[in-house]
Amino acid sequence: PQFYKVDSPIRRIRKNGAYSAYYMDGKPAVSVSKPGPRFLWSWFADSKEEVLILLNDTDSEMTQTVSVEGLSKKGRDILEGTSFDFSSGKCTMTFGPRAAFFISFCD
Repeated sequence: PQFYKVDSPIRRIRKNGAYSAYYMDGKPAVSVSKPGPRFLWSWFADSKEEVLILLNDTDSEMTQTVSVEGLSKKGRDILEGTSFDFSSGKCTMTFGPRAAFFISFCD
């Protein structure tokens, strides 16, 4: 069931939306305060909805300040319901070891 909770909004967006990820060339849509090869992200966006996926792929807790180009609104984790405030253009969050957030932003 958790897979479908995350997959459903991404599937809707991917039809006509934009996609950016940590491994792509060019200017990234997402900026993090402590970039590294073990912090992974992807960004899906269309005119109605955006989804930000963030993953700490390390054995240690980490704090990151995350910003997304053009994003300034509140979002909610798809699985846990936790609220994230990007209203200022960035959000500082703490990730446990191997922790991920799947944040949805809807108008």
